[in-house]
Amino acid sequence: TIHLTPLSAQTYVWKDGHALVENPDCITFVKPQMGAQVYDSVDNGEHFDYLFTYPTTDHAGKPCVQSAVLYLKAAQRTSKHIGKMAMYSHYTIMSSGEAPTDGNFDLQAVGLGKGLAVVAADYEGFGATGDRIQAYCFAEANARASIDALLAAREWLAEQGYTLSDSILNYGYSQGAQTAMAALILSQTEYRGKVRFLKTIAGAG
Repeated sequence: TIHLTPLSAQTYVWKDGHALVENPDCITFVKPQMGAQVYDSVDNGEHFDYLFTYPTTDHAGKPCVQSAVLYLKAAQRTSKHIGKMAMYSHYTIMSSGEAPTDGNFDLQAVGLGKGLAVVAADYEGFGATGDRIQAYCFAEANARASIDALLAAREWLAEQGYTLSDSILNYGYSQGAQTAMAALILSQTEYRGKVRFLKTIAGAG
């Protein structure tokens, strides 16, 4: 039994590649989420934000759905060409109101200012999984959440007709620096062949 959906407390039991939703009233078949599901978009003038959910795993290694934001420059949306991308891992926050999907926009500007498309995951405990305790300093769990968000965003961009390069910057600050370092290690082990970082920047202050 696993908890899969982020927006309401549902219990799922896997059967024949599907999930049975159990509740007091009925049992229905649903398919597990595949890839990025964009649920909102925000035009901020110079950049456009796509809020999406995507499948990943939680701190215990169980499947779950988390949320993230893809930031694109206006010129990238017009040209349908994504040059370099960046995966940004945020610092310690205390509530979902501080998460990227709730409009927290600061160090994402570093990547956008360099002309990069940026992906920022909320981490477990925020955004779509705001009903959970945050996975504070669970470096590998947050790194997987970040990498899975990046891969889901890249797949979605390709489906929308964007051209992509393989140049990816990996950066984070404070707790996000820990996440970025863990992501670098995972890119050379568990995700080898799926993602490769051109550079990794871990900041603290």
